Amino acid sequence: MNIVEVNNLVKSYGTKFTLNIDFKLNQGEYLGLVGENGAGKTTLLRIISGLLSPTSGQTLVLGHDSKNVKKISNYIGVINQYTGLPDLLKVKEFLMNECVMRDVNYNSLSNELKLLGLDKYLDKKICDLSEGNKRKIVILKSILHKPKLIIMDEPTVGIDPMTRNEIWSYLRKMKKAGVSAIICTHYLYEIEQICDRVIFLNNGKVQKEGMIDELIHDENRVNNLSVTVKDGISSDIEVKIRELLINDQSICEDISFSQDGFLLTTKEDSSKLLLTVVNVLYSNNIEIRAIETGKESLEKVMTELYKSKAI
Repeated sequence: MNIVEVNNLVKSYGTKFTLNIDFKLNQGEYLGLVGENGAGKTTLLRIISGLLSPTSGQTLVLGHDSKNVKKISNYIGVINQYTGLPDLLKVKEFLMNECVMRDVNYNSLSNELKLLGLDKYLDKKICDLSEGNKRKIVILKSILHKPKLIIMDEPTVGIDPMTRNEIWSYLRKMKKAGVSAIICTHYLYEIEQICDRVIFLNNGKVQKEGMIDELIHDENRVNNLSVTVKDGISSDIEVKIRELLINDQSICEDISFSQDGFLLTTKEDSSKLLLTVVNVLYSNNIEIRAIETGKESLEKVMTELYKSKAI
């Protein structure tokens, strides 16, 4: 059984915006949801979690319609960027109250408290904690009933890098335990590090989706190699470099020159050009100041999608 099935889902807001999407989420899979503000990410998450009804279509969570909020709430943990915590309660008091409402034994949280580093703050008032620790409390509150699906909407926005790493480390442990997740964040590096698959949304529709590694290392993508030299390149040397590098189309597809260097494009790993470029420049007595390869990343994939107007 799929953890989530979204079938012919449509959500309309008059003529202003329409969400139209299909996808499935497997057990233990972490899915990243990417797109500009207003692309439909939060709307989709709210429908899956039962907080919003679709105009048409169906969303199933472990086989149950997401409209059945009482049923699916047992399987879902929702983590968002807003803490909304009672400042004057102590951490332990707050968590004990949440456990009562979820019919969870508070003592069963001891391991989670240690993993999230909250065990040393139990007797502190929530208002005295850092934003990062408040976010950890929100996360613990959302998963104390051991959900099979976690829905995350900007879970680490506005917190320091150290706390962000601690949170993702904990969520990786949940992934190993077979928990599934849908993650919406503008930090593409985070999606790249923890997710298996990503969906790019644009105006409520899926414009591109796939496994992270496959998207990053797509054989049809063009990579860059930027070279900066000390005293520029004369026109005769430019011709020679162009002939030497362009002759082999499998290595270099194109080259453009500027006053202080040139830019190569290739469908190969751009680092494979390094030795060839260095040898060409060295043999022509050209001093190199800098060489930069186009780092493969999900952010680069998204940038190329925008440039090509595919998203």
